[in-house]
Amino acid sequence: MRATAEVRWFLAGPIPDHVAAWFAGLAEGEPTAATRTDRYLCPTGPALNVKLREGQLEVKRRDAEGMKAALHPRIIGQEERWRKWSFAVQGGEAANDERWLAVAKTRRLLAYQVEEDGQVRRVSGSEAPASGCEVELSQVEAGRQVFWSLCFESYGDEDRLHEMLHRTAAHVFHHGDPPSLASTDSFSYPAWLMSVSGEW
Repeated sequence: MRATAEVRWFLAGPIPDHVAAWFAGLAEGEPTAATRTDRYLCPTGPALNVKLREGQLEVKRRDAEGMKAALHPRIIGQEERWRKWSFAVQGGEAANDERWLAVAKTRRLLAYQVEEDGQVRRVSGSEAPASGCEVELSQVEAGRQVFWSLCFESYGDEDRLHEMLHRTAAHVFHHGDPPSLASTDSFSYPAWLMSVSGEW
C-alpha cells in the first residue's frame, strides 16, 4: 500500500512548447520521455481508480477530497489524498473489453527528496527515496482527444505528505516561467475520465 498526496491538472491539446521547455529546464536538459498505454476501468465516481499497467492491477481509493492549494500566485490546484494497492496479474482480457478505456501516455518524470530541514533536492530514479515527491508532465491520448497533464505526487511518510508536496511545488515553480494553472482544470484521473469517456 502506498499513501499519497496529489495535485493534477488536465488541459486540452498537446504539451505547449513553452511548457515543455520550462520542464526541460528543471532537469537542465530534456527529461527522458517514456510512452506506454494504460487501461482504466470505466469509473463510476471520482473516488476510485482502477487500472491495468504493465502486468499490474492498480487500485487507488481517495481518502480526502480536493482541498484548494495555492502553489504559486497564478497556480491553484485541488490537493487530494489517495491510497494505492498493486497486484500482479496475467492475461490481456481487458484489451477487447469496452468497460476498460485505453489511455496512451508519453510521460516525463522528475523525482525530488525533501529533507527534514525542508531542503528540496532532485534525485535520480535509481535513488528512489523512501519519502519524496514526483513531478510528472504527460501528454495523454484518450479516444479521439489529446490532453496534457502536470502532476505533483508526494509519497512515503504520511505525516509529511502535505509538506513535501508544497515544498516541492514551491521549489519547482520558482524556476523559469511555469505555466498558469487554474483550479477548474485540476482533478484526478477518474474525474477526468468521466468527463471525456463519452468521446471514445
